[in-house]
Amino acid sequence: MSSGKIVVSDLGEKSYWQSRYSKQQNVLINFEWFMITFQQISTFIEPFIDPTKAILDIGCGNSGFGEELVNMGCRNVTAADYCEQLIIKRNEMNERKEQLNYCVADVLKLNETFEAQSFDIVIDKGLLDALDCCDNDENATSKAINQIAQVLCSNGKYILISCRDPKRRLYDFGIDICSSSSSIDNSNHQVNFLFSLLQTFEIPKSITTQNTPDKQFLFILQKN
Repeated sequence: MSSGKIVVSDLGEKSYWQSRYSKQQNVLINFEWFMITFQQISTFIEPFIDPTKAILDIGCGNSGFGEELVNMGCRNVTAADYCEQLIIKRNEMNERKEQLNYCVADVLKLNETFEAQSFDIVIDKGLLDALDCCDNDENATSKAINQIAQVLCSNGKYILISCRDPKRRLYDFGIDICSSSSSIDNSNHQVNFLFSLLQTFEIPKSITTQNTPDKQFLFILQKN
């Protein structure tokens, strides 16, 4: 994926991910989407993470982010993905069940798994980007943002890592990047006005693993 137009592909389909994980010899080995590890960007996101708060790592896959959050002292981390077999296997190897829970959940149906306002922080690394690959990407992205807002507490933080150009990504939130305010009005697009932008960063290439996309961005949003 690049920061330009994302081509429709299987990345937005559950069947693709189920097949991918079933074919992997060992889904217990951590793999980081975008080749970005927690340690590489911890300096940027730690100021927005309170270790005492409830954290949801949505679309976790076989990332090690949940484990790294526990390593930094977080006590209530939920790592969720809609691939059941993956979650079963990750739970089998989980030695930190008091602090880290692997859970089956679909970002488009979070209200079926979690109570409203269950989390103080949601972390998303590449999930919205995958939804951009759906045939009806704007509807899927809009629904995901709405579902994330439902499970976040008032003033909760949404930490989003994406390869999409900030202007285009924030368009999904109804945020004008020039003013960082909810000011976009486009009747042809399902705009969300549920979040405000606190900060956005371009992740320096110098700290990421080789062979990463040209540009990667970190967005810190707060539920209105």
